[in-house]
Amino acid sequence: MRAAHGGMGCLPGRLACHEPVSDRIAVGMDYHKIAILFAALLLAAPACAQQAAPEVISGCVPCHGADGIARYGEVPILAGQNTPYLLNQLHAFQSGKRPHKEMRYMTRNLTEAEMEAIAAYFSSLPPR
Repeated sequence: MRAAHGGMGCLPGRLACHEPVSDRIAVGMDYHKIAILFAALLLAAPACAQQAAPEVISGCVPCHGADGIARYGEVPILAGQNTPYLLNQLHAFQSGKRPHKEMRYMTRNLTEAEMEAIAAYFSSLPPR
C-alpha cells in the first residue's frame, strides 16, 4: 500500500500524510450542512424559549409586559437583556441581596429552573 500511494502510507482518496492535520481533518466534512444546522439551532432557541415560558412569566407580565417592555417608567425593560444578568438579578432579589419588596415576594418560591426559563425568555425577546 505504501508504494501505491507515494510511499507515505496514506489511504486512497485522502490527502497526503505530509499535509497539515487540519487539512486532513477537513476532508469529507460538509461545512454547508454544519452551517445550516448551526443557523437552525440559533433561530430555534428564542422561539423555544418564548413558547415554553408564558406560564412561567405570568407573574412578570403585569409590570414587565409579555414583550419585556415595561409600561411604567420605574420598571425596567427586560427585553433583550442578557441571560446571565437577568438570572443574577433574580438570584439577588430572591436572596435579599438586592432589596425590592415586590421582587422579593415574586421570586420567593421560584426554582432555579424557573428563574433560568424566565431569564432565557426575556433575553430572547427583541430589545427596544
